[in-house]
Amino acid sequence: MKKNLFIALFLLSVTVTFAQTKPKQTPTEKAPAQQDMQDMMKEAQKMMDGLSPEMKKMMENSGMKVPDMKTVGNKTSGVTDGQLQKAMEDENRLVPVKDMARISAISKTALSEASLPVFLTSVHSKVISQLKPEAKQKGEEIYQMIKKEYSTDVATGNTAASLWMLGKAELAIYMMGKVCVDNPSNSNNLSNYASMLSMSGAEQLAIPILDNLNKRFPENSTILNNLGQAWFGLGDIEKAEKYIDNVIRIYAYHPQANITKSYIEESKGHKAEAVEAMKKSVKHAYTPEKEDRLRKMGYKLQGKDVPWPFKINPDPLGLSAFRHPKFPASVDESIVLEEDWAQFKRECTSEITKLNFQFKQAEEFSIREDEKRKKEAMDEVKNAITGKNTTGSVTILPFFSQKAILKLEEKNADKDGSTKFKYIRAVEDLTDYVKSRAIVQQTYEIEIKKLNEREDDQLGQGMANKDFCPQKKDLANVFLVTYNPGLQQKWDEFLKITRQQISDDAY
Repeated sequence: MKKNLFIALFLLSVTVTFAQTKPKQTPTEKAPAQQDMQDMMKEAQKMMDGLSPEMKKMMENSGMKVPDMKTVGNKTSGVTDGQLQKAMEDENRLVPVKDMARISAISKTALSEASLPVFLTSVHSKVISQLKPEAKQKGEEIYQMIKKEYSTDVATGNTAASLWMLGKAELAIYMMGKVCVDNPSNSNNLSNYASMLSMSGAEQLAIPILDNLNKRFPENSTILNNLGQAWFGLGDIEKAEKYIDNVIRIYAYHPQANITKSYIEESKGHKAEAVEAMKKSVKHAYTPEKEDRLRKMGYKLQGKDVPWPFKINPDPLGLSAFRHPKFPASVDESIVLEEDWAQFKRECTSEITKLNFQFKQAEEFSIREDEKRKKEAMDEVKNAITGKNTTGSVTILPFFSQKAILKLEEKNADKDGSTKFKYIRAVEDLTDYVKSRAIVQQTYEIEIKKLNEREDDQLGQGMANKDFCPQKKDLANVFLVTYNPGLQQKWDEFLKITRQQISDDAY
């Protein structure tokens, strides 16, 4: 009912907001009255009329039909102010209102092995009476095809569950109901069918099935959670909380149970407990919607709150395989190591060439994937506008990007232990070392210059032609042994933290 009442309100903004969680209204905010709705329709029509022919053509070419606000206005003209206010109140409730009519419809007699098949047949009949004829026909076709191909209830149930996850709710609930009627003994299918009934707004039909399963499989967190969600949907918060708390006792970070617990706690005015429950849900699985809910409750999600789904590889790019030769500490070592350094430089050049090629390929792949996500997002918006089936979400960024951002923020925030600050210190240490040894290099260069001048003065016909090479070698040995060991230590420390920084960013 709410979606029908507010379709006009959100029509104009669907292209930018339909994938976002709608913010809760403040208690003092009132729903728009019928006159307000009509005024908005008029303003919206003015906007539509003001579009240039080029803009209208561009929208139509993109698959976005320019809406006729007069038609929309006619559809909402019969809505009363009271209906609008009630819809707005329902939209902003943290927990549902207790639905005594549906609760009263739940049988007080527990389902037995004998009565379960009869109940399932009755439920399936009620459900399919609400489905579109084409959904029933297509559901039956798929059901018979799977049954003929695989001949197992497991395969049929898995197919129905897959269809549900793909957003084909009517096909899924038809097939799952059918397979449960044909074989009521498959507890997995019964549990999934009850979940589908609850998520379709038929909690009163799901609860007898779940009670039966709970009796047969006590302390099963999935069944208990489904019972909690069903009672929550019916507005019996006290009973729902009993099951939800039991689930959390079994598994502290249960994602769905903790979300429901968060709403229950907030409805009681327990903001801190509501935040803590949502953080536990995030601990199991992060979603942008959970982060957004936490933000609205005044909590900024941190990297430590978010689980990382991968086992971290300390060297994902294989950088530790690159080891430079020793820094020479004498002239003789320089001669011995000369070819090692030449080979190392050749290998680096070869690897750089390969990496540049791989980087170009990765960059092109990233551009293609980015364009693909943008196209999927635009298609989703178009489908929402035209009323076609949608997945209900728009993803522009890669799947784990937000979690990666939070983790990177966490790493960079620690001034004592983060790679970023260790890198800065390593650069400073290397720079300071080179500066502190500047006098050593200057002294060496001055002494070598003096020897070169003395050598030039005594070279020629009739001169002594004294050999200064041993003296130059001695000076070079003193310089190398004074300068290079410390330089290698600082350089290796810099390379180690640089590898770690690159690996962290890449990972």
